[in-house]
Amino acid sequence: MAHNRIPAKQSRWTRDDWEERLLKAEIHPLRQLALQNDLAMIRHFDHQIFEVEKELYRQTKQVAAREYALLQTVPGIGENLGLTLLYEIGDINRFPTVKDFLSYCRLVKGTVASAGKIKGLRGAKLGNPYLRWAFGEAAVIAQTRSLPHPAFGPRTGSAHGGQQIQGQHGVGHQAGPLRLFYAQE
Repeated sequence: MAHNRIPAKQSRWTRDDWEERLLKAEIHPLRQLALQNDLAMIRHFDHQIFEVEKELYRQTKQVAAREYALLQTVPGIGENLGLTLLYEIGDINRFPTVKDFLSYCRLVKGTVASAGKIKGLRGAKLGNPYLRWAFGEAAVIAQTRSLPHPAFGPRTGSAHGGQQIQGQHGVGHQAGPLRLFYAQE
């Protein structure tokens, strides 16, 4: 589909203009036929994804409405991240402490200690990578939308006059909102 073309801006809900621009840009008849087939598959999968999401929201509101609503009160967590977190975490009571929860979410690294001395780090691949991603996204969303909360860490002025987040992708800034989340449960 992309055959040396600049990607056209689109979203799942406004594909009509995007499809027209793609079809007009392609002059070769066989490529245009292939493109029409690809666009038909995209429309079909969009419809399927929409139906699955609709049913997932409906089931979630029946089964875990309270937990889902609580998740969405954390700055940076919306509908999709809320669903991801809800189903990836499962029962939060299985984590006896915040530290255990942070470790499972891959937001802290384990240490190897002997006689009180730290010998090294280990366990970087232990835990749930999807939770690390989801909480990282929530931290970035909350910070870029300038949601004021001390758990999201310090800000510093950028060279271009805007706000720049210190350590935007750092583990420390992801752990702040996570502590808020764990405390709500």
